[in-house]
Amino acid sequence: MWRGQCKMADWITTNHIVKFADNTTVVGLIRDDNDQDYREEVEQLVGWCRDNSLILNVEKTKEIIVDFRKSRPHHAPLLINNSAVEVVSSTKFLGVYIMDNLTWTVNTTSLVKRAQKRLYFLRRMRRAHLTPPILTTFYRSTIESILTSCLSVCC
Repeated sequence: MWRGQCKMADWITTNHIVKFADNTTVVGLIRDDNDQDYREEVEQLVGWCRDNSLILNVEKTKEIIVDFRKSRPHHAPLLINNSAVEVVSSTKFLGVYIMDNLTWTVNTTSLVKRAQKRLYFLRRMRRAHLTPPILTTFYRSTIESILTSCLSVCC
């Protein structure tokens, strides 16, 4: 999907479409429990896909609801092609885990696990008496890059 081909309706300012490669994300701000604009945006996206011979995989489609109110109202299921979209408490978006409470626990745990797996190879390289510049290059390219991948988001 080219950037300019699927646009949001001009009257809708609370929704945003984020596109990256073959992923499309609709982000909507729902005020006063009125999600009509959000649902219309999704329907417009579904229609655009249908008109351009693209098939949406509803089984891979997820909805995450971020709501900090004490009493969270029930949200009617989002339907795409008469199939309900699964509501999840966390999802992976462009390599970053996002939780419905906006905490970083799942993402941080995932990053630490990935880094720990690569630390094993760094230890093996050190035991093989490789030079410090090689060890530093390996660390910066395979471990540090993981640990700093979301730094600009967190700070």
